[in-house]
Amino acid sequence: MKGLQGHSSALEALTRRAQTIKNEAEGLKIVGDIAQKPIDQKAEIDAIRKSVSQPDTSGETALQRLQRLSGKAAA
Repeated sequence: MKGLQGHSSALEALTRRAQTIKNEAEGLKIVGDIAQKPIDQKAEIDAIRKSVSQPDTSGETALQRLQRLSGKAAA
């Protein structure tokens, strides 16, 4: 019986360690997502600015381009 108890303790220790690693990985993912959001927003704003600064050759207004780039339908 003592052999099984030792095995159980080792298994529990591995399980706790696996859970700790999983929690750390989830935390790092959250931090990464938070850090990535401003980068994504800046890229989107840069794309909108570039689009607005280009001459209107397709008959699309600046407002229509902004709505298209932002993914919002015209009101």
